[in-house]
Amino acid sequence: SPCLARYIPPNSDEITKLEYHFDRMILYFAGSNSPSDLASRPIRYLFLDEVDKYPKFSGREADPIKLASERQKTFWNKKTVKVSTPTTRDGYIYREYEKSDMCKFYVPCPHCQHMQILVFSQIKWPKEESGPEVIKNDKLAWYECIECKGRIEDRQKPVMMLSGKWTPEIKTRTKHKGFWINSLYSPWLTWSDIAAEFLKSKDYIELLMNFVNSWLAEVW
Repeated sequence: SPCLARYIPPNSDEITKLEYHFDRMILYFAGSNSPSDLASRPIRYLFLDEVDKYPKFSGREADPIKLASERQKTFWNKKTVKVSTPTTRDGYIYREYEKSDMCKFYVPCPHCQHMQILVFSQIKWPKEESGPEVIKNDKLAWYECIECKGRIEDRQKPVMMLSGKWTPEIKTRTKHKGFWINSLYSPWLTWSDIAAEFLKSKDYIELLMNFVNSWLAEVW
């Protein structure tokens, strides 16, 4: 980013430091396994990444999410963003998502305009050709509209994404906003990439768990 480039330390040895000073703010980085970093300064905006992978406790201290959140007490206008690949139903991010308005990204079918979320069960490929590499290399998979059963090709996905809309599943007013999205929406993956990954993973429990969590953004 050109507007941030001037803040890069001139000494290349300092580029990996965990504290950056800007004109009107300071950006801190902290590891979830470091209680001293998590509890050492007041912060207004807290961004927690991959929270399901955090340790339950930071040594003899409370869990890292609680430690970091304590630093926001001095701000009435604080904001916390929690992001993660889901793991299990008992995982932290899934429980947080259940407390939110549970937004999902709906996209229109290019054929019938029916708004829908993208789910793996609607990815189809020729059953007589089950080899994952062939499906991936020859791009044999497509997405089937859940309403009109129309065939949606990869080239139609970008327009669908641009016309998409975040829609809350929970209509009651809440200050907790939650967003869920999976790999099917990715502009860098084709339907065939996802189908091939499933076929390579389905017979191995550890690979299938990764596919469900990391590709489908669903709990195991």
